[in-house]
Formats: sequence, structure tokens, C-alpha cells
Amino acid sequence: MSSRFGLNRPDTRLLLLGLVSTVLYGCISNLSQRFQLDGVVADRPLMVVLLLFGAAFVAYLLACCEAWQGTRNKDTTCDARKGRQDQWTSVCLIVGFGVLFRVVMIFSVPIQEIDLYRYIVDGAVGNASVSPYEFAPSELKQAVASVKNLRLASPRTDIAFARSSDEKQQLSRLAEQFASKPGLNACLNRVHYADYTSPYPPVSQAVFRIATSLVPESGTEQNWVMAMKSTLTVFDVLTGFLLIGLLRHCGLSSAISVCFWWCPLVIKEIANSGHLDSVAICMTVGFAWAATAAIWPHIHGKDSSHFFSAFAASTCAAIFLGLAVGAKVYPLVLAPIWIVFLIRRMGLAAMLPTLVFTIVSIALLWPIFKTTSLARDLELVEADQVLDENLVAAINRPDISPNAQVLRRPQAGIEVFSRYWEMNDLIFMVIVENVRPNQPTDGTEPWFLISSEKWRTDFAATMGEKLNLKPNEFAFSFTRMLTLLVFAVLTVMLCCFAWRADSTRDLLQLFFLSIAWFWLLSPTQNPWYWLWALPFLPFVKRPIPWLLMSGVLFLYYLRFHFQNHFPDQVIWPTSYKGQLFFDFVVPWIEFGPIFVMLTVGAIIAWWRNRKTNTLLSVKN
Repeated sequence: MSSRFGLNRPDTRLLLLGLVSTVLYGCISNLSQRFQLDGVVADRPLMVVLLLFGAAFVAYLLACCEAWQGTRNKDTTCDARKGRQDQWTSVCLIVGFGVLFRVVMIFSVPIQEIDLYRYIVDGAVGNASVSPYEFAPSELKQAVASVKNLRLASPRTDIAFARSSDEKQQLSRLAEQFASKPGLNACLNRVHYADYTSPYPPVSQAVFRIATSLVPESGTEQNWVMAMKSTLTVFDVLTGFLLIGLLRHCGLSSAISVCFWWCPLVIKEIANSGHLDSVAICMTVGFAWAATAAIWPHIHGKDSSHFFSAFAASTCAAIFLGLAVGAKVYPLVLAPIWIVFLIRRMGLAAMLPTLVFTIVSIALLWPIFKTTSLARDLELVEADQVLDENLVAAINRPDISPNAQVLRRPQAGIEVFSRYWEMNDLIFMVIVENVRPNQPTDGTEPWFLISSEKWRTDFAATMGEKLNLKPNEFAFSFTRMLTLLVFAVLTVMLCCFAWRADSTRDLLQLFFLSIAWFWLLSPTQNPWYWLWALPFLPFVKRPIPWLLMSGVLFLYYLRFHFQNHFPDQVIWPTSYKGQLFFDFVVPWIEFGPIFVMLTVGAIIAWWRNRKTNTLLSVKN
């Protein structure tokens, strides 16, 4: 029966999986209309949507199996022309459906994520020739309300900013532009964490400006959202094509790119939620292609030296990596591996690409770095001379509560994020909770505590004094230092492997491991951050645990379910209410099985290598 309907053909099975996935994404897009921000939160069909994404993930896994199986068949087939023809058909199906999935989801309402409203406001502020690192959205909201002679529904009383007269005039002019655009003003009112300036680096800001420049002044809120999502999805699609080029350069089947093109997590986080990470991911894959082309221009006997000389390709890679860092800082973790790799193969000639990367990165990160307290503490920027009297005047203003915190300017968003944000983590959470003093004793303390209260208190006092850490910041700051130290050791090990890498696959696998473990050790493991590593998954030798990661990360969205439906209800069999249940229980279900699989895989690999080495020694 399967032969009669052609189901034995890989492209037919891909076609069927693609059609099923299209229907699933269509259903999700339709249900997303119930996630409108002005709707009733409790009425959102979150669990149904997650089940549909789970079904799409099963289809995705089957498609990945088809791609990898097709690769093995290609290696054993005697008919090379037929193999190339089948592969071309499969790639066309993969790319065609991948684009279709994204188009369907672009028209959906963002599900449980509103970061793109900050992107829209940042882009509009930048297009008004104002730095997004200067004013906080909360200031802009108040200024717009003043321009429109409106009273804010919930005026700020806990924080205020002491601005100079020039800054107030600039803010007023900016507010007038926002007030004249109702759709943009609606986006401004959606921004969360509005007391902080933008945390997004300049390359991403340039993309925001491009996206917002496409919207007319009369555009609705939906027009602004669609423009931003479409622009970011273009980078996502471009990443897919770059990955195909990288696979071909490495002599691997282009069909393996299905692991990126069809990944439900990619489609959810970019085309639906509109996360900016697609920009940095695109630049990072471009860097990887140039980096491998610099060292291995000859694949399968084809001379591609006319495309890039090693020196030009390395310089191009340096620029791409610098742009990636300027879009989102995480690609910086790839720099040590790449530089060691270059030095091993190019010697002193590696100095120029390294210098180019350093200059580009510093130039792009400087505008945001100079707004941080660290830059001021290091005296890299001039002290703000404006006026202690401004602060005094602000404190004495009658419209500000006597208990309000008065600041010269808003805190830098990137600094607040790096110091305080913790979400959906496991490794970091276990450490931080076991060094945090003053844990509750009412049954809501973490169930995985193994340290005593006395030890935690003494340890915090001793180490806090040595490291000059404030008591309320000790646990997070100490754990951050510790995990960064662990990652530094891991990076040294990866650099040693990079020194001995003798194939493109070896190098790209090291890139994957560096990003993956940086993410796993971080305090903020948002699902869209996992997309940083995903394009390098095809080059991993034991990919199954990592492949499953994209599916289990949908459990992150249970956080909203527990928050909205069990805010004050204890969830059996624990003593935790909704939010705490997610924080202390769900990450173990989410990451625990993955860590078990990675551990078992590592033990099996070690045993096989040991057995192989033993046999070789006996033969010798």
C-alpha cells in the first residue's frame, strides 16, 4: 500500500509532514488571536497551543530522521545522479515549507511575548535622532502624556529622573513625535521594564530603525508589529540559506538544514514572537562560513580559492563576528576558539583578523557600554557634571513622593539584565539557592537545598566581605562569578581541541558546544536563546539530546499557565504555589532528562574509545 501511494519515497514523506505541519501552524495562528494583550489572560488557550507545538515538534523530528536517513542512503547509492536529484527535491520541499511556516506565523499574534514592542520604540527613537540608551520608556510615556494633556492612569511614584533643561527639551520634542502617531504610542504603552534604557546593542538597533522606517505615520499598532516581525524573519530565512551554503562547503547534505528550517522553536520565537536574536544568529552563521572557508577552501577536490583567499576570508569572518557581537553580545564566546584555531594554522598572519574583530566589536559595543556604571567606575567616560542641584531640585519637587528614588538618569538595561535576571535555569539555580542566606522556613524553601542555614549565612558573610559584594546581591553575584569561571575552564578545554581540529565539522562542533554550555550555565535560559546554538547542530556527532532540547523548551511557557491559573493555590505534591512551582520543579523536568542523556552518551563514548585504544595497543 505504501508503495502504491509513493510513501517509500523520502520527498513524498517530507511533503506529507510539511502539509501536516502547515495545518498545525495554521491552527496555532488562528488560536493566537485569543492572546491579544487587551483580552482576558485566563481565557488564553495556552495548553492547547503547546499541544499543537508538541505535535509540530513530532513532525519535525520525523523530518530530521528523513534527512539523516537520506544522507546515509546518498552515501551508499550507486546512482549518483538520482541521489542528487532526490536531494534537490528534498531541499526544495524543506526550504519551501520552511518559508511557508514563517509566513503563516508572521500573521499570528505574539504568544506570551512582548519584547518586540521595545524594539519598535527603540527603532522609532533612533529614527528621531535620539539615542535609545538616553531615555527610559517610562520617561517618554510621561512626556507623551504631558504633550497630550493627559494624566497617566498609574503615575510613577517610586522613581524619578533629574534631567537638565536641554534633556527635557529633547524629551519633549521626542514625545511630540510619538503623540502624533497613535499606533506607535500604543506600542510605547506595551513596553515592559520601562524604567530601564534599552539593553540591545547598536547593530540590532540599526535593524530596528530599518523596520520602523517602513511604517507610515498613520500606521496602526498591528502595522508596527508586522513590520518588525517581517524584518526579523528575513534574517531568519537568510540564516537558513547561509546554513545550506555552510553544509555544502563542508561536504554535507543540504537536507540536514531541516533541523533549522522546520524547527518549531525557531518559528515560534522569530516569526510569531519576533525576537531580535535572528539578527545575531544570521551574522554568526555568516562568520562560521567565512571562518571555515579561510582554512579549508578545497572540498572534494574543488578549488574554491577564487572565492576567498585564506587571508581575505579570515578578515571577512572577523567582520561578521564583530557584527554578531554588536547585535547580541553572546557570539563573543566563540572568539577564543576561533583565534586559537587561526593562530595554529596562520601563525602571525592571524593577528590582523584578530585586530579587525577587536576594533569592530569595541566600536559597536561602546555606545551601550559607556552608559553602564562599570564604564564610570573605570573612568572610561567623563563624570556627569550636570548638577547635583538637579538632583536636589528633583527631590524637592512637590509631584514626587518623598520616598521616591531619584536618579540622575535611568539604569542601563544591559547592566540590570546581567546583574539580576534569572529565569528557567537549573545549574545556576541549584548553586544560587544553596549559597543564598535567609531561606524561608515555611515550606517554600527550595526542595534541593543541601547546605545548612548556618553554613550559608557564614559563607555569605565571609565571601561577601572578601569579594566586596552587598548582602542582598551576594548569592546571584557569587554564582555568576562561579559559573563564569567554570565556563572559562571549559573554554580553555575547547581551545585545546580547536588547536588539534582537523576538519570543518570539528571546528563547528566546538562552536556549538561553546554556545550550548554558555547558555546552560547562564542564569537566564530563555527558549529563544537556545536558537543561538541551533544552526551548528548538524555538525554535532551525537545530536539526539541536543535535538530534543528544542522540544522540551516549550515547557518554559508553563510558567504563564501556573502564574495565571494557580497564583495562590498549592500544587500537589509540593508545597509551592504557581510561580514557585515553576521555578523549583519545572526546570528539573525540562532539563533533567537531557542531562541524563548527555551523561550516558559521554560514558558510552568514553567506553568505546577506551575499548578501541585497548584493541589498538594489543595489535601493536
